[in-house]
Amino acid sequence: TDAGSGGESDRSNAGYAGNGGGLIRIAVAGRADLNGGSFLANGGAGETFTAGGSGGGIFLTCRRFAGGGAVFKANGGNGYYSAAYPTLSGGGGGGGRIAVHCRSGDQDAVCSVDGGLSGVGDGDEGSVRWRVLPAPATVLLLR
Repeated sequence: TDAGSGGESDRSNAGYAGNGGGLIRIAVAGRADLNGGSFLANGGAGETFTAGGSGGGIFLTCRRFAGGGAVFKANGGNGYYSAAYPTLSGGGGGGGRIAVHCRSGDQDAVCSVDGGLSGVGDGDEGSVRWRVLPAPATVLLLR
């Protein structure tokens, strides 16, 4: 997982394009008890005639995950849209990436990686990956 990229504009009279979402990395040696916490790496909205930034990344590794209603969001930013000048409008940023790698636990968390909206083109959805890690001292034989 990486940070998101910023939106774009090719006009000199445009506002600021949306910033890309940040990167959140959390490594917990034991139990990650999140108790309804919110972790946001959303892309920024585009200003006049610009595109939204893409969603960022959230990466959590732990032994045991206890979500407790935690919220993870890496959504793309909305692009600027003008019905009067649709050809000058910016598209929505793509959704980001969320990865949770743990040995055990629940998946009691809300994950959102939606693309940003725009009248000229919405951003694509990002990805969410839940991965169960093998127990310590596990030997994998590949042939």
